[in-house]
Amino acid sequence: MKNHFQFKQFSIYQDKTAMKVCTDACLFGAYISPPPTGFILDIGTGTGVLSLMLAQRTAAQIEAIEIEQNAFEQAQQNVKNSIFENQINIFHQKLQDFIPTKKYDFIVTNPPFFSHNSTSPKKERNLAMHTDSLSFDDILVFTKQYLEYNGIFWILLPEYESNIFKEKAIQYNLSLKKQVNVYQTNDKPIFRTLLNFEKKEKMTEFTEENFYIYNQKIEYSQEFIALLKDYYIIF
Repeated sequence: MKNHFQFKQFSIYQDKTAMKVCTDACLFGAYISPPPTGFILDIGTGTGVLSLMLAQRTAAQIEAIEIEQNAFEQAQQNVKNSIFENQINIFHQKLQDFIPTKKYDFIVTNPPFFSHNSTSPKKERNLAMHTDSLSFDDILVFTKQYLEYNGIFWILLPEYESNIFKEKAIQYNLSLKKQVNVYQTNDKPIFRTLLNFEKKEKMTEFTEENFYIYNQKIEYSQEFIALLKDYYIIF
């Protein structure tokens, strides 16, 4: 596993962390559209890759929280070594204990989601990949309280967990605006789901689209290349 991932405008060092830069996280960071200004929160930032990807495309101030010590230190290092150091502030804290002094225009999270899978022998990976430390209700309670009215919330999940999250979100006055079904290829089942919610009291109709990472030749699809061209040095 590579301990260093080079993007066009920043580097991600990941030698201290159990969770590494992965394709779905990069796709997520490139796909979502942050507000041009305001305040953004990244819940469970890991190495800081999502915050840095967003900082490349917005002048908004970004705050990020991370519970795992090594990941927090690695994210701090990655942000400090980037040109976006003054734009991103990282907190070593549980979401359940985080009490911000503001509301956010945009909240994004790539949370722990393998709640039904067998656990990994590595404690750090368990913390990052399982919902024991950060439940969907924890995320939704916080978002309901600290997302601005008409603010935007994005979450990345596998299909099974996304269906659970959508049902729960209704109870917290979050209205699904868009769902992106991510496939590795067109002959495989859904790999990940990107869910976009707005903070509204009434449910509205949502749009749904499919996104394919690879083509039939198992090469990156043209839509993936177009999406990641400002980030990946290979494009």
